[in-house]
Amino acid sequence: MCITTATNEYGYYWRYDHSPDEPDETLEAAIMMAVDVAANEARNAAKTYYVTITISPTALYILPAGHPELSRLAMNVMFELTPKGKVVQRKRPARH
Repeated sequence: MCITTATNEYGYYWRYDHSPDEPDETLEAAIMMAVDVAANEARNAAKTYYVTITISPTALYILPAGHPELSRLAMNVMFELTPKGKVVQRKRPARH
């Protein structure tokens, strides 16, 4: 898995780039991992985090509330994770 992490003024940032030649199971595993990591970050930072996806290229992100990349048109929110442990799964990916 190609995962990039960083911390900046907005908080923790995580990105997984899914290669077209990788199986769908790899992306599914990355989504489950992202939800766990985002839940931990939300609790530790006392800030809402989002698990988002882009379609082309396929990339998965963990971004804190207020991060400027959340407003990108091609990014869809899959999960919202709050500091109190609430996980909101979007039935259909929603644009933030």
